[in-house]
Amino acid sequence: SLNYFFNFFKTHIKDYDSFILARSDIFYTHQLTLPNLSEKGIFLPSFGHYPAPGGGEGCNDRFCIITCQNILELYCTRLSLLKDKPEFYHAETYLNQSLIKTGLTFKQLNNFKFRLLRSNNIITTPSGFSKSGHLTNRFFKK
Repeated sequence: SLNYFFNFFKTHIKDYDSFILARSDIFYTHQLTLPNLSEKGIFLPSFGHYPAPGGGEGCNDRFCIITCQNILELYCTRLSLLKDKPEFYHAETYLNQSLIKTGLTFKQLNNFKFRLLRSNNIITTPSGFSKSGHLTNRFFKK
């Protein structure tokens, strides 16, 4: 988990200028062009900013580049705060709300896209819910 990562490596975090956090089931479809990493903040994909059930906004929680230690801690430990207030949470909305509380403006990775690779070798559409027949058939021919 992200919380484990942060707690395990926090004594070494000061040795790094930036961090790329990505889910292990990402199937990259576009090359990542790195932004100006001297800017402090968080860089998120420009897609997958899902509306929350019942309204509100969320942001893509599958990939990010973080260039600030305080934001890294918030990003990695945000879910541990939920145990004090259990209720229904929409992951993308909760991430958005957590980052907004910092007064942070998100920076976007505009030309970077990916899909999810499911355990049954299905590559999803950009929404992550449906099968992309074209990509799945191209990379996993039977």
